[in-house]
Amino acid sequence: MITAVLVVTMGMFAYLTLAPSVSAASNNNAQTLNLPCATDKQPNIENNAMNDQCQQKVDANLSVGQTFTLTSTQGAYKVIGNSSETGVASGTLTFNVTGKLTQGYILSLTSGSFEVNGTTYTVTSGSAQTGPYAQHLTGQGETSPSGQFLISASASGNFGGATSQVKLDFSDGTTEYGISLTCSVQG
Repeated sequence: MITAVLVVTMGMFAYLTLAPSVSAASNNNAQTLNLPCATDKQPNIENNAMNDQCQQKVDANLSVGQTFTLTSTQGAYKVIGNSSETGVASGTLTFNVTGKLTQGYILSLTSGSFEVNGTTYTVTSGSAQTGPYAQHLTGQGETSPSGQFLISASASGNFGGATSQVKLDFSDGTTEYGISLTCSVQG
């Protein structure tokens, strides 16, 4: 049996945590966790290894100094607290790999801008981190005109080149926006 726990942070970002509940088996058969992998097969949790029909993840091997840019191909925003106030959003964000960790990478948000509700905000500073597979990143930054944001992005493939879904929780000091961008990844 799988227990699903929904965790919501900052009122906008949500993620689902799956916790396996393994009961004692009456025989010695391996328990399986019914989660999809690249080929819709199941990981074997008895020996904590993927069976031979699943693809295993491979480290992204990003290099310190490497840059990648997320450029929106479509986007939208909603005003937090007033879901009927919506519109089109767009943006470009450039990240630089500034460090390698044992289990991931440190990123600097070196340039970029996004447009929301008719105003263009230029990124003045920002940082993020990603895991060893470079498929998800989280971070924060500041803009001019004055604003602050949290960012969460997921790549199909990894940030070494793919497409990405970007979520921004942005506040300009008076209004908070939930921004969703579909982006191409170059770099």
